[in-house]
Amino acid sequence: MNSIDLSEKHNVNKSTISKKTAKALEEGVPIIEVGGVKYRVSKHGGRYDYEPYVSKKPEARQRDPAEIRYLALPVEKRREAEKRLDLVRLYERRGDKSYSQFVASLPRRLRSLKFSKRQFERWLKAVRECPSNQTPLVYLADKRGVTTKDRAIHDEMAAAIERMIMEKPHRKAKRIYEYLCRQFDDVPSYETIRRWITKWKETHYLEYAFAKNPDKAKGQYKPAGGSMSEAVRYPNALWELDATPADVICSDGKRYTLSAAIDVYSRRVAIVIEESANYSTLAKLMRKAIKKFGVPEEVKVDNGKDYTSNYFDATCSRLRINKIEVAPYSGELKPHIERFFGTLTRELFEELPGYIGHNVADREALQSRQSFQKKLESIERWRQKYKDGNTFAKRFALKKENAGLEVGIPLSRDELQQWVDKWIVMYENRVHGGIKTTPMKQWQRNLHEVRRIEDERMLDILLGISTTRTIRKKGIDWHGITYWSEMFGDMVGQKVWVLSDDDLSSIYIYDLEMNYLFTAYSPEHVNMSRSSYLAATKKYTKRVRKIIKALEILESEAPERMMERINSEIGLDTQDGIKQSEPLPSLETVQERVAAAADANVVEADVRINGRPTFTKFYDRFLWDIEHDMVDEKTKQLAEKYPDSWEMAQKEAQRRQAG
Repeated sequence: MNSIDLSEKHNVNKSTISKKTAKALEEGVPIIEVGGVKYRVSKHGGRYDYEPYVSKKPEARQRDPAEIRYLALPVEKRREAEKRLDLVRLYERRGDKSYSQFVASLPRRLRSLKFSKRQFERWLKAVRECPSNQTPLVYLADKRGVTTKDRAIHDEMAAAIERMIMEKPHRKAKRIYEYLCRQFDDVPSYETIRRWITKWKETHYLEYAFAKNPDKAKGQYKPAGGSMSEAVRYPNALWELDATPADVICSDGKRYTLSAAIDVYSRRVAIVIEESANYSTLAKLMRKAIKKFGVPEEVKVDNGKDYTSNYFDATCSRLRINKIEVAPYSGELKPHIERFFGTLTRELFEELPGYIGHNVADREALQSRQSFQKKLESIERWRQKYKDGNTFAKRFALKKENAGLEVGIPLSRDELQQWVDKWIVMYENRVHGGIKTTPMKQWQRNLHEVRRIEDERMLDILLGISTTRTIRKKGIDWHGITYWSEMFGDMVGQKVWVLSDDDLSSIYIYDLEMNYLFTAYSPEHVNMSRSSYLAATKKYTKRVRKIIKALEILESEAPERMMERINSEIGLDTQDGIKQSEPLPSLETVQERVAAAADANVVEADVRINGRPTFTKFYDRFLWDIEHDMVDEKTKQLAEKYPDSWEMAQKEAQRRQAG
């Protein structure tokens, strides 16, 4: 039955069954209890099935030890025992055939059995003398070559162990042993389980490797026949593009991104270092690589948002470049750029100040290399730099994960770019193991014509962002800027292509057939960078959205705050016996309370002037004025306004005088 049937049967919420199922599978014991009944969980495709579970404890106590040892035998030996039993059963139904005639007439599936007449007689005797409560397979199985250490783990137990290993590869043998003891009653010793697990990991190394780290296992064990560059016959036939964070912290405390292009034929490389991989970074990389190599025929990229953007698609279309997009997480399909990043990290970054390791394990290794005394000295130096106001120390901060990490004097972004460019010159002039020559010689060896764009201005335009716009009477609006040209006069309403470079003050107008028409300008944006402007605009827009959201929240809370203010002004609180949840009083009541609050303010002012104490009720003031002969004009005005309180105060004063 499925989870819906089970929930209806026991009147239990389906989510409760799902939680119990997830917990049971996580613990490696696929048994849940619902409504006092135990069910075994099994997965078929994308759904779970539940069947009543019968405890194995009574059966295990009655099971013969010989049967347990038989179930622990390898599958091959049990199949052979089944064939021997079939042979004996067939012999008993042979009729009047002699032994030799019987052997000659055996079916094909039993002819693979090799036995003598004496062996067969022993099998026949074992079957005939087998007790009725046992299976004769126990006595027909060949137990040679099977150690007693392996006999106690039967198929069901082995499947449970394998499932627990594959679910959590780092699960300890002791934990697996504890789970087995909960699920089975015939569990062997812990050492037997531990040896079985070790042997399984050795014989099933591929499954175990994929369970631990699929990417690493794929790179380590996947067959790599042939070469990914075999079909590339000349320069610029194929580039591979990718980006990765640099394993170096720069002086401004930032970890920059390397965006790189590699020519697969020659292994020549171009790199730009920027804060992140976006359209602006990609434009700079393509500009640098095209100036260095020329225009490629094809580029191979992954599914990063910068490579799948409309900008990059338009750029490839304008430059007549065929874009090849590989599947996600398929580094083996871009092996040259991936291998280059590894070489760059090992040879250059590890030697530079600011190197922080390729991953967390590398960082921990860097820290552990420092002696305890050096760590203390390093921490003290960092603290002193921080106190002295060192900018980098404040940005990098003295965090626990950075304690003892000697980064030296870090480089700036421009300095890191210079180091990388110099290292690339060395890289391109030494022998590459993949092509058996230097990248420069490989590049010069082929005389294939290289397609270049000599006009850098045109290159900037082709690599710039573009769009289609309709000319309005005031010009063309783009990114919040209005561009104008005298040529717009008789073109209002016409649709055109707009191309740009990094100069924010101008755009280039083309017709829909991509024929150049003229240039439009925005004089107030001269000497401004388009990429910087768009980046600043993006940050501003993000900030404004946060402000608007905060204002919306404040606006939604404003009525409540106003109501609290009104209540406090007119005295609508629990002290007056009126709760917030009760209906608001009438307008007349509110007016009376406002007047009373105003009078109370007058009372307090009068207290400050005439030396009267502070009163919370008009009755108390009236009584005090009468007793201290302080009844003045203001007291008389209040008495006319609140006659009940005045009358009560007079009666109380008379009573006190009489008493």
